[in-house]
Amino acid sequence: MNYSNKIKFKDIKVKNSKFKLTIINIMIFILTITAILTASYKDKIKPTTLTFNDVNKLLMDYTVTNPILYEKIKKFMPEENFYINNINIIDSEFVNFNTINAPISITLNYPTGTVNCFATAEIQYKYKKGWFIKDFINVKTDNFIPLFSAGDILLDTLINAVYFGDGFSFNNVNYEYTKSYIDSLYVISEEGDTSSTLVKVGSFNTGRNVHFSAILSYNFNENTWELLDFQPTAYTY
Repeated sequence: MNYSNKIKFKDIKVKNSKFKLTIINIMIFILTITAILTASYKDKIKPTTLTFNDVNKLLMDYTVTNPILYEKIKKFMPEENFYINNINIIDSEFVNFNTINAPISITLNYPTGTVNCFATAEIQYKYKKGWFIKDFINVKTDNFIPLFSAGDILLDTLINAVYFGDGFSFNNVNYEYTKSYIDSLYVISEEGDTSSTLVKVGSFNTGRNVHFSAILSYNFNENTWELLDFQPTAYTY
C-alpha cells in the first residue's frame, strides 16, 4: 500500500520519553525542595544548648516552679508562701532529644522555717517556646526546720508570762518566777523533732545545772511550738 508523502507520522516513543523525563524532573525538584525544607525545619526545632545557668534561671522562676512544687508537697506543708534557694543540680540526663531530667536539691524557705527538698526537674524544649520546667517528679522532703527552736519559744513564753502577764503557770500551777530569774535562764539542750522535743533549761548563775525540762510539739496550723509538759528539777537556787 502506498501512502502520500504529505502524511506525517508522530513518533509516540519520543513523545512518551519526553513526558517521562518531565515527570522525573518535577519529582526530583519536589524531593529536593522537600529535603531542603525538612532540613531547615529540623534545624529550627533542634533544641538549643542548655547550660547550668540556664537550668538555674528556670528553677528560679517562682511563677512556674512554686505552683508545681506546692501541688507536690501541700499535704506535708500546706503553707503556699515560700521561695527557693540553695539550688544544687546533682546530675542531668537526656530522656529524648527534647527532654532532660535533672535531679536537684533545693531549700524551701517559709516565713516560719525551712524544708530541704529533693526532686527531679523534668525540663522540656518546644519550638518557639524554648526550654521550660514541665514538672517535678520523685519529690521528697526532709523534716521541717522551724525558724525558732523549741527552746527559743519556751524562753519567750516564760518572758511574756512574767514580764507582761500574771506569772508563768502550767497545769494550774503558778511557779512565781521573778524577772531577774527569768533573765538568767538559757537553753542547755534540745533533743527531738517537730512532733516532740525535750528542752532542758538552766541558769547562768548555776552553770549547767538543769532547773527544769519541758516537752514541746510544733503546731503546723498555728505555726509555732506548743508546750505539752513542764517539769521543774528538785534543785535549790
